[in-house]
Amino acid sequence: MNLKVICLNIWGGGLLDDAVKFLLEENPDIVLAQEVFSSEDESVEPRYRSHQVLATNLGFYSDFAPTYRDFDHTDGKSQRGNSIFSRFPIAETKISHFSIPYNEAYRDVPGNFHLCPRNLQHVKIEANSKEINVFNVHGPWDLDGDNFNQQRRDMAEVILREIKDKPNVILGGDT
Repeated sequence: MNLKVICLNIWGGGLLDDAVKFLLEENPDIVLAQEVFSSEDESVEPRYRSHQVLATNLGFYSDFAPTYRDFDHTDGKSQRGNSIFSRFPIAETKISHFSIPYNEAYRDVPGNFHLCPRNLQHVKIEANSKEINVFNVHGPWDLDGDNFNQQRRDMAEVILREIKDKPNVILGGDT
């Protein structure tokens, strides 16, 4: 089976309009998106509801994996994380956190980047009677790009543990 998979960091919703246009033109089967916001509050500008905007425009099944609640831009009305969109039904979902779990207190400012919660999003998709395990990650980082810190080591361990012995694995994201 051939699948068209696109992995796209939408830069906190800053690339939302271009992302929608690109994805509609490319017509993928599966999309892995990083730096996505999710909010059911219609008063929040679209970039901070990027999960809902993408899901509506694509018309796909979707799953959102939050990493923290955003108080910096939305007064807590949105959560930030990763999303997977699939033309095929999503049968199961799982979130595996790295060193720092989901956080309601994190503030997204340069001095805190090394404290940002991160996770590995996993969805199991049923496509043409086949199980496909799709993993999406937005890896930890700090202002020293060469620093192989504990969060990065934890990320590697979680990914290896979670994909082990799974059939038909797709792993993507921004590491």
